Amino acid sequence: MNAVAKHLDSRESDNIDGETIYNATSIQVKIKFGASSMLLCGDCSYASIENIVRSYDAIQLPHHGKPKQAEQIFEKKSDQINSFYVISDNTGNTNGGSDKLDTTGYRVYNTKYEGTITINNSNFLPKTVQTGRTLGM
Repeated sequence: MNAVAKHLDSRESDNIDGETIYNATSIQVKIKFGASSMLLCGDCSYASIENIVRSYDAIQLPHHGKPKQAEQIFEKKSDQINSFYVISDNTGNTNGGSDKLDTTGYRVYNTKYEGTITINNSNFLPKTVQTGRTLGM
């Protein structure tokens, strides 16, 4: 609500956390997989999710894997080693994009490299049980 109010007040800047008001107010969706959950972020700003990222087992990284936001999420969840991340990247290095994002050491699935990604209960197993996936790209 604060972001929308900020947009309506012409005396205020039209940016939040370096994002346009339209990106900053992207709808966020929680998906449940049994006892696990995933956060779909769209193009939201990190500021709009920083207080909830630790509550999720998986996160679709905002703004096509934009490094600044993704690195903040990785840091916030650094001790949650079984978390995984999805990048819906059709942009590469423009409009955010994941080309400059270092995913080494994190379980990251990127549509740019893997195409369509199917998420199911097996994705939420501890990474020591995971098979067929490599860490980082």
